Amino acid sequence: MPEHDASQLALELSKRSLPGGALVEGIAVPGKASESLNAAIKERACDYVVRIWRYESVYSWWRNSPAMIPGPMPGLPQPAVFHDPDTIDFELRKAGSATVIARGVGLVPTIHHGEDHPSSTPYPSFAEEIVAHLSPPR
Repeated sequence: MPEHDASQLALELSKRSLPGGALVEGIAVPGKASESLNAAIKERACDYVVRIWRYESVYSWWRNSPAMIPGPMPGLPQPAVFHDPDTIDFELRKAGSATVIARGVGLVPTIHHGEDHPSSTPYPSFAEEIVAHLSPPR
């Protein structure tokens, strides 16, 4: 899913422009190791880099575990249901810098029964926040 997240965020970024009118170009470079990522950043002459990843909640991990972890023994109280949501996180840095300029977190888009697409996604708000940090101070 990180490839999908990177593509969706790149698409949202590409719909935006800076206050001076310059267009923002979002490019997804998913699944690259550190060295090849740095080469891709130089090759494309990127000024900024956004790292995006998913955080799977403990409850989702347990619920979707392939290990089929058994529940508690009969007669023991059931564990509390965690409402620790799955999230998508991002960090914005200047290319070649380790300093984080901006961070954000949003809920993973979910598609409910009977819907074709998610009712909301974090990508537009991520793009707005990122572009706000790219804009020069007034």
